Amino acid sequence: MTSKTQAGKPRRARTADQKQDRRAAILAAAIACTRESGFGGVTMSGLAKRAGLAKGTLYLYFETREEVFLALYLDALAAWAARIAEALAPGIDDEAAVEALTRVARDDRLFIELASRLASVIEQNVPLETLIEAKRNSLPIYMGLAGMLEDRLGFAPGDGLRFGSAMVAQLLGAAQIDTGDLATRDALPEDIRGIVAVSRFETVFADGLRLLLAGMRRRPRLEAGA
Repeated sequence: MTSKTQAGKPRRARTADQKQDRRAAILAAAIACTRESGFGGVTMSGLAKRAGLAKGTLYLYFETREEVFLALYLDALAAWAARIAEALAPGIDDEAAVEALTRVARDDRLFIELASRLASVIEQNVPLETLIEAKRNSLPIYMGLAGMLEDRLGFAPGDGLRFGSAMVAQLLGAAQIDTGDLATRDALPEDIRGIVAVSRFETVFADGLRLLLAGMRRRPRLEAGA
């Protein structure tokens, strides 16, 4: 909660904990704003109002809304990686892994939405220093995820990063062509309903993961025979 002076104005955050709390309040406000009006409807003045801050105070933490989105992305990336680690039990078989990864992806729309905007919008509108810092902060998350995938899925060293990168690409592609609940509409002809059904996010993503895993399992044999 934001502390107030007797005049009703937010007090300046002085300690590291206070600053972290204020930063968290800004990010929580950003999530609430995106849910209400989408990413395009988020403004710095709206964020400041939602977080209970003066606009000038907000600029002490973030210079643009894209910097806010970048911070949200890093938090969402870490949370996504943690959920994957929790979902993949040691020694899990490939089909169970596909089901677990699809469940995590389906339930994490914020990460998908942020990741889909990362390279084309968010990273294009932040200072270079901010971008470099974000890349450095994301590296241990990616490498930790890669190592965990190698351990849980039995990949060779280096293949966890390859699989993780391909999985993110598959995730974004499946989200892009997702037909949502279109296939359930009563007025849709039966032949079109079938076509639409195979483009559902869960179907496309899960099928893509099965192909990825099959390719990863087959690749060592191909290399050995080359």
